[in-house]
Amino acid sequence: MKSAWQGPADPCDEPRVNRGTEAAAAAHSASGGRRGFPPARPALIIRAMTRLRAPLVLPGAAGAPFDTRERCEIRELLNDPADPAASLAEATVAPGAVTELHALDVDERYVILRGTGRLELDGEARDLGPGDAALIPAGCAQRIANTGAEDLVFLCLCTPRFTPAGYTPLEETP
Repeated sequence: MKSAWQGPADPCDEPRVNRGTEAAAAAHSASGGRRGFPPARPALIIRAMTRLRAPLVLPGAAGAPFDTRERCEIRELLNDPADPAASLAEATVAPGAVTELHALDVDERYVILRGTGRLELDGEARDLGPGDAALIPAGCAQRIANTGAEDLVFLCLCTPRFTPAGYTPLEETP
């Protein structure tokens, strides 16, 4: 079985880490890779699922942070039925914490802003740090552990938008 971390022929078929720009990919490849990641590829082009028909302003779209059953703090930056194509949130995982193993019914992307962590996708784990991104397809079992001494903070972009009904816990709760 081919490792999802090595990347499929179509990079949207399986979970993988994306290094972003071609310059970053070249630097990453030249260094022989870091923290166990495969060499980077050029940034992906993500096709829009829906097109906006008219301008729309969503006043007060960003909400206050709240704790979740997932063992992290979430601050929704954009999650409105008026924009069903995507949602955006900022997640914070405390030092030493590990989020609940779960799956979503939407595609998700993480972009690490601060801290370090170990992301597990369908049983395979890799270390992540600031500037790293992970692409997580719908239905993929996932969790992330904060491996550092400071908060692990990352953006979560879901397409289409996240709804609580699409969250499936994969751990038994005590």
